[in-house]
Amino acid sequence: MISITVLGALLALLPLPVAAAGPMEAAVKDLYSEKAEVRGAALRALSAVKTGPETARVLAAFKSELACAGKKPRPTKCHDPEFVRGLLLAAGALAKKDDTLPWNFLVGLASGRSSTDGSFFQDKSKLGDQDFRGEDYYSPAGGDGRRAELQGLLDEVMKDAGIVPSCDWPLEKVQARAKKAQAFGGYQVYSYSRDYSGEGLQEQYGVTYAQNWIYRGGERAYCGPASRIGAFGKAGLLAAEVNDLSGEEPAYVVSLYDLAAKKALCSYSVRVDSTEATDLFDYESLGPEKLVQALFMLDKSVCRPKNLKGYLFTPN
Repeated sequence: MISITVLGALLALLPLPVAAAGPMEAAVKDLYSEKAEVRGAALRALSAVKTGPETARVLAAFKSELACAGKKPRPTKCHDPEFVRGLLLAAGALAKKDDTLPWNFLVGLASGRSSTDGSFFQDKSKLGDQDFRGEDYYSPAGGDGRRAELQGLLDEVMKDAGIVPSCDWPLEKVQARAKKAQAFGGYQVYSYSRDYSGEGLQEQYGVTYAQNWIYRGGERAYCGPASRIGAFGKAGLLAAEVNDLSGEEPAYVVSLYDLAAKKALCSYSVRVDSTEATDLFDYESLGPEKLVQALFMLDKSVCRPKNLKGYLFTPN
């Protein structure tokens, strides 16, 4: 008779049972099927899963399948075009119901997790030293002839799900998704920003989807990067975008939009040599309106850089 101790030792040597794949994981595998009806049934099943844990499981399975390029040996159907097409359609359907994980997943395919990554559908062989995604690129064994088609499908499902903020958004959606950043002179400024960056990135390397809208009542007066309205004397009410790019030396990008005329007024990159400059203007202490007035001569439909020693103005 085998003792309990010996029996326990023998059982410990046996491989642990592998949990059977659930119906969602099985449906993910069915996207590889050569039969269109099987792929279609899988797509319907995956598109219909509930939000929350079920969606998380599906997206985890998608990520696992897309990671095939880094596996040894590499699966034969790695990045099979029909599979990827089904994945994009299913993820797009989920993104219409859930704006958390499905949006993050699709943005990860479109932009990566830093501003240097770029799309999953880039041709890695043409990137040279600019390879930021590692093995995370579309690279089917049979060639990449459908790369552009799948990139177009990704763009389409993201637009359809409303992931990318757009000038096409109606006011109701703007009010629901964006925050009212300012009310000034009868105008309302709405600002939307969502950060999809990876952890630990400096702000300038992050992936942020952003848009600003300016309305006068129910009429849209502007859509673009400008995030603030100011009164600038004879120039009237201007929408301003001021980006502070200062490092060791002051640097700014300033763009102004004439709300009355509904046209761009001017846009300049401003570099400052602090050793040459007589006056140094600090964005943090002045704020956007006073910085603009310090740098530019403004009049009705006129925007000219001031003649400031040590300042270089380059039109954008």
